[in-house]
Amino acid sequence: MVMAYEADENLPEDEPGTGVYISYDQGESWNHLLKHAVRPFYHGQIEIDPIDPNNIYVVSRGFMISNDGGKTFSSRKWRTDGGDDHDMWIAPYDNKIMYLATDQGSRLSIDGGNTWLSHNNMAIGQYYAIGVDMRDPYYVGGGLQDNGLWMTPSNSREYRGILNMHSTWIAEGDGFHTQIDPNNWKTVYTVNHVGFVARQNIETREYTFITPTPETIKNFNEFVDYDYDETRNKYTIDPGEHWFFRERPDRTLLPPQFRFNWSSPFIISSHNSKKVLFGSNYLFQSYDRGDTWNIISPDLTTNDKKLRNTSNGGGLTNSNTGGENHFTIVTISDTPIDTTIIWAGTDDGNVQVTKNNGENWKNVKLNIKKIPKKIWVSRVEASKHAKGRAYVTFDNHRFDDNSPYVYVTENYGETWKNITSNLPKDYSVYVIKEDPINPNLLFVGTEESVYFSYDRGLSWGKLGSQLPTVAIHDLVIHPRDGDLIAGTHGRSIWILDDISPLRNLTADNKNKLFDIRKSTQWIRINSGRKQPYFEFRGKNPPYGAIINFFSNSNKKGEISISNLDETNFYSKEINMIKGINRFIWPFALERNENEFNNYKLKFIDLVKLLQNIATDKKNLEKFDFNNKNSFREINLLRKNLLDKYGMYAGGEKIFGDKIYKNFNISPGKYKITITLENQEVFSDIITVRDDPIKLIN
Repeated sequence: MVMAYEADENLPEDEPGTGVYISYDQGESWNHLLKHAVRPFYHGQIEIDPIDPNNIYVVSRGFMISNDGGKTFSSRKWRTDGGDDHDMWIAPYDNKIMYLATDQGSRLSIDGGNTWLSHNNMAIGQYYAIGVDMRDPYYVGGGLQDNGLWMTPSNSREYRGILNMHSTWIAEGDGFHTQIDPNNWKTVYTVNHVGFVARQNIETREYTFITPTPETIKNFNEFVDYDYDETRNKYTIDPGEHWFFRERPDRTLLPPQFRFNWSSPFIISSHNSKKVLFGSNYLFQSYDRGDTWNIISPDLTTNDKKLRNTSNGGGLTNSNTGGENHFTIVTISDTPIDTTIIWAGTDDGNVQVTKNNGENWKNVKLNIKKIPKKIWVSRVEASKHAKGRAYVTFDNHRFDDNSPYVYVTENYGETWKNITSNLPKDYSVYVIKEDPINPNLLFVGTEESVYFSYDRGLSWGKLGSQLPTVAIHDLVIHPRDGDLIAGTHGRSIWILDDISPLRNLTADNKNKLFDIRKSTQWIRINSGRKQPYFEFRGKNPPYGAIINFFSNSNKKGEISISNLDETNFYSKEINMIKGINRFIWPFALERNENEFNNYKLKFIDLVKLLQNIATDKKNLEKFDFNNKNSFREINLLRKNLLDKYGMYAGGEKIFGDKIYKNFNISPGKYKITITLENQEVFSDIITVRDDPIKLIN
């Protein structure tokens, strides 16, 4: 039996302590094998080869291997490029088959660790925060737990879907907030652990470190405390800026009075894309994209002197990686309707608001009734519709309290209303978003799903039957397309296309055809058989126009779509369920009887023409198009005619193009009618545009 054991790391060097021990008598006594103290709370798995017990694997950040029963250990020679390693399994019938669980997913070796295969076909990304750009189709950027920061298209145009090769790595390390300039998609801001932020051109990969420093903060002298009685945080694993692009510049650092969270909040202002805000325990603001900064707040936290320095944290084994940093700002929000209103929330419970761009701040947390004292503010959301309105969510799971906490204020935090309502009582809430179009529509992300409210929090409903049960750490509503994007901590990114039916949902319980957003006839590309099934294949948005209908009961009906002159139609019987129903029109119509007859007549006349010019006239008698009653029958006979008499085309397109009963429509306007079995009729116009890439080319 082999085990990992944690003890006081300050024991003398010659005394066994934290490390690896072996027992030959079922645990009655133990012998010390290896002193090993690499974050025991995070690592500590021991795997013994089931075929050769002399092979012992200590699975951790400092991965160690013994091949002589523990007499000697050495660092592993192979690497899996998976970040931290957490667990290992060796096949009991073949010890060369190994599975390894890493921060970046599952790895498989069939040669004892010499080479490894990554299972990159699982959607298990752990996103901390996400952002979107304004390309068409738009991209989603986000930071992952120990897997850097990435940009991925919401629509690849590829037949196979959104593939691994469509995602672009943009920065290293643990990735967090990713914000893209809405006016220039090439400008992306990426936040790394413990307050490191960079601005880069993701096309040229030129980058600029813009972390606030004493040299770039214009009013630094107004805030610095030269007698601050604390040392700089001492890290056991350096979360330094070398993680960014493998470079660590020598430059001035902020003194210990400035503390950054593991995931430091960064936003682009909602009313000026050159203006950005960044939070430590102070709030920084820049009007030149981070080249220079101003501090616009005092310390917004409770600033507990007893707990604010985590250098000696970790209990028996010292562990301080930056993830333990506390008394920091963790969420920032401003509003496009007033440039001077800013909200901030901290990881020690403060809810701060300024109505004059930081000249004065007020902590309004005490006005919120029945809130635990040291609870985390998981999100503040300044309203886009009313100046004094804001929403706040709290997360108290660190104190074994998984209750949801959701509140709203209408008067800058002087009073608050609890709108937690019927949210599940055992799932923490991590994020809240107010819809920019409908002030009554809200979304929250919880530990297990997304919920929405169309009555500003009086009631909540679970959203998305296909969304897996997973923690939702961030939500973004695309400002142009009206999609809801969820950054999950465990199942990657999910997109709900078109939230317009939720924007127009009311309590009147009437049947309703929702307004249909402009549809795009995306080009569909086949890039070849480049990606095997060990790679991920995400879904593109549905190809076609999205049609949303609210039904007050289960019922049958029919959809009919035509061009405006009603010469061609698409029709389909539908079965409605009570609630919101979604149908996809695949941009196709059917040819009418007139077009069929003209197509048939074309080949009847062609046979007559060939009788005048072909040498083999006898076989032409077999090509009788008169008795064909479908496009399929005509096309089968047409193929034989081509094979036999194609040589007589004589430079002219006498055979023409093949025509099918269904055909793809051209961009334009189309009429939709939904008829229910009770004879209610609903109609609207569908506008279809061309793929914008055609305009570029």
